[in-house]
Amino acid sequence: MNWIIVIIILMSFSMRCDSKEIVPDMKFQKALKPLAGCNGKDEYNKRLKTVMAICGGDREKLLLQAIYFSGTAGENNMGQGLVAFGIAWHGHPPFTKNDILRIILPYLETKEPGVRQITSYLLDNIEFVDPNAEPLEADFSPYEAVIAVNKTNPPVVIVQRMYRELPGKALETMLKVYGSESDQASRDIVLAARHVDEIESRQNKGLSKSTDKAEAISLLQNLVTHETWWVRLYVAKMMKRNVAFRDLLAIQVLKEKPHPLVRQVLQEFSSD
Repeated sequence: MNWIIVIIILMSFSMRCDSKEIVPDMKFQKALKPLAGCNGKDEYNKRLKTVMAICGGDREKLLLQAIYFSGTAGENNMGQGLVAFGIAWHGHPPFTKNDILRIILPYLETKEPGVRQITSYLLDNIEFVDPNAEPLEADFSPYEAVIAVNKTNPPVVIVQRMYRELPGKALETMLKVYGSESDQASRDIVLAARHVDEIESRQNKGLSKSTDKAEAISLLQNLVTHETWWVRLYVAKMMKRNVAFRDLLAIQVLKEKPHPLVRQVLQEFSSD
């Protein structure tokens, strides 16, 4: 990935997008309706060409309008609900993962629940290598440039997604952006997190060792002293996910070094 090009594109896009809400354009919304009832690929491609002609070839606006169209479909209109995915992944040409991420990024926190759900599904398709894999596999690399654009205030929705789904993978992604993987301290963080993840995996499979709980708590106690909030967020997330990993000393350290995302996780598992 050419980070310089991606970052410039993301910055220019963020500067020209003030609103986080997709405003429906009735010309586009009307043009999209025939796509909801297609029978077969040939019919879909023919209708898509007509839609593109009506929309003047503005692919970015078309995708956003398709997201709104699908997000407001309602539960009983599956055809309309799938239109956004057809345009995103099977357009002519299809959008790349980086294209889709760049386009939907300002709208991830939209007030419209259905639209928010569609953008979330698109992110699923961007990051999951195989949604049916066990254990779950994900590729968070498309998010690296997005986070690098603003390290002091990365997109909250993206960070929360990563840590909710795969905390260990999220931590490694943050290390790639914020730290140096060649640094011994960074390698130690990665190895510690992977060990904790392995212990949790054994536990979930009913194959725990007698020393696992103590080892996991010890590793998390070491990680929680790290100065960076995204390492402490990993600790908080792992303790939320696994009651056996919760440690009063580590929790106290997290409370003494508050960060909004860490504080939120603490509040969540404190009410469990």
